[in-house]
Amino acid sequence: MDKKQWLNNFIKENGRQPSPEEFIQAKNNGFESKKPQQNSADNQQLKEWVATFTKENGRQPSIDEVQGHKNGLDQPRAKAVAIPSTKPAQTVKKVARTQPKSKKQLVIWTSGIVLALALLGGIGFGYHYYSYDASYQRALKLLASHNPAEYQKMASWSDSNKKLTKDELKPLADYVADKQLNQSELKSLLKNDSAGVSFAQDGSNWLLFPRYVIKLQPVNLRVTTNQSNLKVTVNGQTLTSDTDSSYEKLIRHQAPGLYSFTAQGSLNGRTVKTSVNNYFGGRNTESVDLDIETLSFTVRSNLNDAKVYVGDTAVGTIVDGKANLTDIPVSSGAEVYVKKTSNGNKVESSHKKLTSISNGDEITLNAKGMLTNDDAQKTLATMADVLTYYAHKEKNSSDVSSAFLDGTSNHAYRDFCEMIDHNLHSAKRNADDIDFGDVKVKNVDSTGKNKADVTFEIQEDFNYSSKTDSDKQSSGRLRQRYLLIAHMAYDSDSKKWLVESIDSNQKKLSESDDVR
Repeated sequence: MDKKQWLNNFIKENGRQPSPEEFIQAKNNGFESKKPQQNSADNQQLKEWVATFTKENGRQPSIDEVQGHKNGLDQPRAKAVAIPSTKPAQTVKKVARTQPKSKKQLVIWTSGIVLALALLGGIGFGYHYYSYDASYQRALKLLASHNPAEYQKMASWSDSNKKLTKDELKPLADYVADKQLNQSELKSLLKNDSAGVSFAQDGSNWLLFPRYVIKLQPVNLRVTTNQSNLKVTVNGQTLTSDTDSSYEKLIRHQAPGLYSFTAQGSLNGRTVKTSVNNYFGGRNTESVDLDIETLSFTVRSNLNDAKVYVGDTAVGTIVDGKANLTDIPVSSGAEVYVKKTSNGNKVESSHKKLTSISNGDEITLNAKGMLTNDDAQKTLATMADVLTYYAHKEKNSSDVSSAFLDGTSNHAYRDFCEMIDHNLHSAKRNADDIDFGDVKVKNVDSTGKNKADVTFEIQEDFNYSSKTDSDKQSSGRLRQRYLLIAHMAYDSDSKKWLVESIDSNQKKLSESDDVR
């Protein structure tokens, strides 16, 4: 068979032009047809199949695809195994379908960046918020609130790291409130391990930031008394209603703070009450001695009209600088002190343990930062001297600043100088000179920290010579004695108590006139 015959037969049998590969293969075979003759029905079916294949796939089938169809007409058509199209138009469609994915990726990237920035900001804030300095300031603020519920936010036991209850924290809050601790004193409390309170790191927050807490060292309180039939209480709670003569009770695991113990009952037919009102903390175990004793002693103090306390029981009042206490039932473990409230300010003296006091003793319990009678006497005596100097020299003494606050600018000093000038130069009869002296302090009343009112007597002598009385040529001395009140203040620069002002309420006590 020649080439032309082969080509006609191929088209007739396959319904299409041969591919270059099919043509070369036939040429190599001498254009001989090895395929069996098909009947007209098969040829018609083949033509229909080729037409359907071309329509569905956009191309004519290969010779292998045709041969496969001939070998099994009942098999699925070539559409099921068609090679995916690689036309440019279809590629463009695929690119177009990927556009929404790019926008989604952009949203994801943007969200990731925002989250990363927020995370970094949160970490930065966390390191500041949980830093030592910031935590320390929060601890000071919590302590100053006097509120056990606030204390719970940062307080924990030093031995177990567990949180404390509000009831457990109340003694510490009571102590801070009772002592009216200022910012500086609160800082000292947090740094004073001997008080059982400290500020330290304890683990971390969120696994990243340090956690600082107020650590409280637990203390055991051993309560004892030597008397029977006493009711013993602590902070208002009853420990026992009936003691024996060797009563002992150990109260375990208490927080540092202010504890008020009382033992009350009958002793030798007389109702007695003793108490201990102290800060306990900083040791594993502390003793609370409620033994009953009686003492008679005298207390002197610079807090006039203040109450004398043994524990939390008032046992006397300071009058004219002292209080005589007789047969006072007290606890040998308690302390005696003087306390008063003036103008809303609580003022308290130093404390003295009763174990150091014997019957008939006289003790002095002055308040720090309070004016003593001796200091008031010295300042007012200096005041009299500088006034006398001005009356004799008519110029300011170099010691004015040792008596008057703000020196020669002090209003009280200037008022005295005006009075002196008037009596020397413009009075009905002018004095030759004036003497001030014989100062006697009658009372010192503390009105607050570094403030006091001093009631005192002062003598003023107006000396007259005959030259000021041309008619009668009389001479002599007019002596007047006044009761004055000096408002005094402590000057931290000079470290002295000075006269701030003189009260306008003055009283003339006496007058003697020997001018003849």
